Amino acid sequence: MSAQPGDAIGGRSITIVGAGRMGTALAAALQARGTAVHGPLGRNDPVTGDIVLLVVPDPAIAGAARSVPEGSLVGHTAGALTLEVFGARECFSLHPLMT
Repeated sequence: MSAQPGDAIGGRSITIVGAGRMGTALAAALQARGTAVHGPLGRNDPVTGDIVLLVVPDPAIAGAARSVPEGSLVGHTAGALTLEVFGARECFSLHPLMT
């Protein structure tokens, strides 16, 4: 997939881990904008991809991060956690507003 104008992820796909309301909503919104999305994945689904967003309960983030391939950019949506949960990995956080 090649990058389109305004494409913030450079034509790469994103894997959403977490099949709850937030993961499902983010996957649908990204797909609607033309982003290739894998998921939302549920528990025990194999995780692959260049960019992996963990949309799981805060206490589950560290464990879920262990399933992400080492070379992947990994992020979370937890408002209560910092990026320290990922150690030295390349990482990001995304805090969507949801009511």
